[in-house]
Amino acid sequence: MTNKNMTYRSYDISDDLWEVLAPHLPGKKGSVGRPAHNNRSFLNGVMWVFRNGSVWRDLPEEYGNWNSFHKRYIRWRKKGIW
Repeated sequence: MTNKNMTYRSYDISDDLWEVLAPHLPGKKGSVGRPAHNNRSFLNGVMWVFRNGSVWRDLPEEYGNWNSFHKRYIRWRKKGIW
């Protein structure tokens, strides 16, 4: 699912890598619980923070609310996804 407000850049997750990762991530259609809001955008935002050595508060708004991203990152960490 592509967010129409999001522009993917050359340093974002490639289509080929996304096809490999997507089936293994939580929140996909058919999983228990509600579907996640755009896992690809979330991963791109997390990678942005890591690549830039930034703090969560500096996450560009186009990725979404930094606090929501951080909470989701923590949930995934607790589940052993990272």
